[in-house]
Amino acid sequence: MEILVYTNKLTSRKQYCFKQVCNRILGLRVSFTTKIEEFIAFESMKFSYAKKPLGQELFVEAYGLLDEEGFGDFEVKMDDWNGTPCFFKVSKDSTIPFDIFSASFYLLTRYEEYLPFVKDSIGGFPVEESTAFEENFLNRPVVDLWAFQFLEFLKEKYTTVDFPSRSYNLGVHIAVHEAFAFRYKGMLRQIVGFVNQLFIADFHLAWQRIKTQLRLEKDPYNVYDDLIEFAKQEQVNIKMFFQLSDFSKVNRNINHHKTHYQRLIKSMGDYFPIGLLPGANAIQDITIFKKEKQRWKEIVKQDTEAVLLKKFPLSFPESYINFEKAFIKQDYSMGYMHTLGFRAGTCTPFLFYNLNTEETTPLKISPYVFNSEILENTAINEIHEEIQQIKRDVIKVNGSLNITFENTDFVGRHKQDIHELINILNVKN
Repeated sequence: MEILVYTNKLTSRKQYCFKQVCNRILGLRVSFTTKIEEFIAFESMKFSYAKKPLGQELFVEAYGLLDEEGFGDFEVKMDDWNGTPCFFKVSKDSTIPFDIFSASFYLLTRYEEYLPFVKDSIGGFPVEESTAFEENFLNRPVVDLWAFQFLEFLKEKYTTVDFPSRSYNLGVHIAVHEAFAFRYKGMLRQIVGFVNQLFIADFHLAWQRIKTQLRLEKDPYNVYDDLIEFAKQEQVNIKMFFQLSDFSKVNRNINHHKTHYQRLIKSMGDYFPIGLLPGANAIQDITIFKKEKQRWKEIVKQDTEAVLLKKFPLSFPESYINFEKAFIKQDYSMGYMHTLGFRAGTCTPFLFYNLNTEETTPLKISPYVFNSEILENTAINEIHEEIQQIKRDVIKVNGSLNITFENTDFVGRHKQDIHELINILNVKN
C-alpha cells in the first residue's frame, strides 16, 4: 500500500525518517512529491509535510529539523499526545500537535550524542544526559507509539484501505566473551588461576577447576546444549556472538586458534544465527576490527554480517562508522549497558544515519532494551513493573523486544532471573 507525501523540499533527512516511520514501522510504501498539482491529483492515501497546509488534506506541520544540515542545540520542550510524551510542538493547523518526524529523527539518529558531553566512567554516553531519561520516557518506544497513533488518523480518513500488520517478537542475544571457565586454557593460565584461588581461599572454585580438568565435571560455562533446549522450550529466537580478540586484561577467552573453540562456533551456527563480538580495542581501531573479522571468515568460511557490543561502551557514531566501513550489515548494540530502556526511542530496527555526512547507510541497527549487566546491581523483582510496561507498549505496536545476556549468566545466581524475565516477556505467557 502506497502513501504519497508532499513536501516543498525533499532532503536526505526527510527520506530517511519518512521511510522509517511509514515503511519500516507501518509497512506502507512511501513516495514523495514536491509538485502541488501532482499531490492534488493523487487519489489514494496521502498527506502534506510543510510549514502550511495546502488545503483540507491530512497535514503535519514541519518543525524545521529535517531541513537543517549538521547539528545544533535544539530545545526539547515536552508535551503530551494522548498519554504519550512528545516534543517539537507545532501550531493548531497541524493534524497532530507536534512534528512526529523531526522528533523521531532526533531520537533515531541519536542527535544528542553528536553534541558535546562528558563521558561516563566506562567511556560511553551517560544515560542521565539523554532526553528520554531526563523526561522520564526512556522505558517507552515512543517513536513506534507515535507512528501507530498517526496510523489511526490514516485509518479514519482512508476507511477502505487494508493496512498491513506485523507481529511482536522477543529476541535473545547471547554474548560469549569467555567460552569456558577452565577447559582448553593453557597450562600457565591454569596454574596461575589455581594459585590465585588458593590465595583468596576460594577452595570451592579451585576444586571445581581440578574436577573439570580431570573430566569429572562439565565446565561450568559449557551451557550450550542447555541453550539449545532453552530456545525450544521457551520458543524464543536466539542469536549468539563470539569473541575472537587477542588475550588481554579484558579478554579472558581461550585462543581463537583452539580447535574446540572453532568447533563450538560452527556447531552453534547449526542452531542459531551467529555473529562477531568485537573486543575492546576493535571498537576503537578499524584495523583491529578488520583483523578479528578476518579471523571469523577463516573459521566460519564466510563473512560475518552481524556484531554486538555487550560489555564495552558503544562509541557513537565512531563505532558505527567503522562497522559500516568494514561492511557490517547488522548491529545489535543500541542500548544502555546498565539501564533498562530504549536508547533510540524505538523497538523497530532502523538504518544508521550519519549526521556528519548527512547520509543513510546500509547498516541496520536492532536495539535492545535489557542488558544483563543490570543484574549486577538490580534484581528482576525490583524492575518488574517497568518490564511489564515495556512489554505492554511493544505488544501494542507489535514491535521487537530484544534482551542481551552472556553465556555465563546461565550459570549461578542469574539463571533464575533470566527465566523469570523470559517468563514475563514471552508473548505466550
